[in-house]
Amino acid sequence: MISYFNKTETTFTNNGLGILDDYVIRPIVSEEMNGLFILEFDYPIHAPHSSKLIPEMLIRAPVPDLPDQLFRINERGDAIHGLCHIVGYHIFYDLAKNLIEDTFITIKNGSGALNQLLNNTQYSHHFTSSSNISTTNNARLVRLNPVE
Repeated sequence: MISYFNKTETTFTNNGLGILDDYVIRPIVSEEMNGLFILEFDYPIHAPHSSKLIPEMLIRAPVPDLPDQLFRINERGDAIHGLCHIVGYHIFYDLAKNLIEDTFITIKNGSGALNQLLNNTQYSHHFTSSSNISTTNNARLVRLNPVE
């Protein structure tokens, strides 16, 4: 089921502001290893909810081999033949707008390093992390966003 939510929503246990399934045309999820994770689809401009599918809104969509994922609408293309083209990037990319000013990770495994990284961003967020890397190491991060 593909549904959409307000741009500031943090709880996704319901169907959001509406279900889009009956009108979504050609939904495609593209994921590149260590690259972009994108949802694209066409939507009729006169269908319910069309006027609400604007940049910054959130979409929850099924993804092969994963539980439902969240995407933030980044682009709404001009209507061609009565359809608008919607492009959303995985919610993870919201972290790219944040900043780690300076943090020195010392003798930490993957989980410890990720936790320190996420706890040292300029702006608070709701992201969490996990890792199965048990090797410990050190790293100094200065003026990077968490996605980098």
